[in-house]
Amino acid sequence: MTRCSALVLGLLVLAACQAPPPEAPAAAPTPVADALVNTVWVRSDEGAPPGDMRIFLADGTLVLDSCWEVYALRSWRRTSQEEIVMVEDVEIPARIVALSPDELRLSLSLVDGSRQEVAYRKGAAPYVCPEMKK
Repeated sequence: MTRCSALVLGLLVLAACQAPPPEAPAAAPTPVADALVNTVWVRSDEGAPPGDMRIFLADGTLVLDSCWEVYALRSWRRTSQEEIVMVEDVEIPARIVALSPDELRLSLSLVDGSRQEVAYRKGAAPYVCPEMKK
């Protein structure tokens, strides 16, 4: 066997003994969509003002609107999976009682120490506020 043949044979043996290439890392799990965020929520509990709505944007902006008042841009943040804080004129902590793609119920901690539960449903287009008497 020539020196060149021995070298080639040695390289082939070494290549065969190498560990297999590492496996590609597992893909990161796809985050579950948060039904609260980027959804138009329209108040649905009895006695709610017409068109009262909340939109919790992913960037922390809270859009408030109703058929009675002009819209407002405020802020909000999630403090845990079950709790948020809405910052309107004051901070309003809220516990998420129910959340699905079509329903949101919040238990608000009001400034006077009481709690108020509010219900929302997913808004649907088209929607136009009813004409209001002035």
